Amino acid sequence: MSGINNNIIHSVTRLRAEFSDDIGNGRTIRGTGFWIQLDPSTSILVTNRHVLDPALLFGEQTSLRLTSVYIELRRAQEGVLYADTQFFEVQNLKSSLRLSQNADCCLLYKPDLGSKLGEFKILFRILHTDIADQTFLAEKVQVMDFASFIGFPGDSQNPWWDTKFNLPIARLCSIASLPQLPFSNPSVKTGDAALVTGFSFSGSSGSPVVLHQKGVRVGEGLEDPGFVPPKVIGIMSGHRNEEIPKAPMQQHTGISYFTRSTSILEIISSL
Repeated sequence: MSGINNNIIHSVTRLRAEFSDDIGNGRTIRGTGFWIQLDPSTSILVTNRHVLDPALLFGEQTSLRLTSVYIELRRAQEGVLYADTQFFEVQNLKSSLRLSQNADCCLLYKPDLGSKLGEFKILFRILHTDIADQTFLAEKVQVMDFASFIGFPGDSQNPWWDTKFNLPIARLCSIASLPQLPFSNPSVKTGDAALVTGFSFSGSSGSPVVLHQKGVRVGEGLEDPGFVPPKVIGIMSGHRNEEIPKAPMQQHTGISYFTRSTSILEIISSL
């Protein structure tokens, strides 16, 4: 039993970032992000820095710059959710974008998606209090605990998600490095990472990584002393392939890494 509310799937969405330079060259990057509720009126979209930061994405010497970001919303009316989705441009991109200084995460603070949303809405937001802090990671999360990450693996030419309803899918992983410490290895170029055994692929970046519930909540005064609620412990950031070329299905080592939730909270604390 994961203990994770099914509605969390509606907090995960797709985004599209467009980059260009002064002579007309352009690139478009697609990624996953998820909504956080800071307070009842404040929404934050979290994604990977490597989705929106041209220096991390293309290299420090790139002439490309981020010009626009589009976020996907779903049509909903009177509690009925429809398959229809549509991308809306962030109108206040420059003022809303916040980048982590050393970790592979960033956020869009109160992104303005315009006045013509109609029936297209943000359906579900993860509460700010459900983002794990350092104390939770150190005291409640252990090596080999189960977690899941929810996103849109694949791409528009080869999608693995639910293409009829444009819904993300969840994949299982388990914690492989000490969660209270940032994982350090030359193959991980950004800071504040943690390792998992699990198969993340292109498009999985930006997925929330959610710790499964441990123990059982049975009532006041009777609670399992080992009970741990599910919380977001990070954002999926990448995976490691075999260094020796192999067939495509054999290239993935089965090792992925995520940026710890502490980096998300660090950006939020600076708002």
